[in-house]
Amino acid sequence: MTDKRHFQSPELGAINVAPRKVRPMHADEHWGSQPWYEAPREDPEVPEVYTYTDAMSYDPGGEVAFHSSATAKTWRLQVYRDGLEPEMVHEVDALDGVFAPTPPDA
Repeated sequence: MTDKRHFQSPELGAINVAPRKVRPMHADEHWGSQPWYEAPREDPEVPEVYTYTDAMSYDPGGEVAFHSSATAKTWRLQVYRDGLEPEMVHEVDALDGVFAPTPPDA
């Protein structure tokens, strides 16, 4: 399925805006010097869908395995081919939300 609708980055939604954490930074520090990684909140009070794949990138025609956990009742998956003009290549509506703790090595 190809869809040329305007792409809106989902991380810009209001539900994903947390209070800013401010701390002093010293002359020998850099904002990127603190190691971090993306992780779900896993809070049942916050509707959230967290999806990750089994690899960072794929060869053309490669099979992609999605792993998802949701505190939302239902959700939909949209897959975009990244590039100058992102293009939707797959969409699934009305998936049931099922919570599963994210493995530490995900």
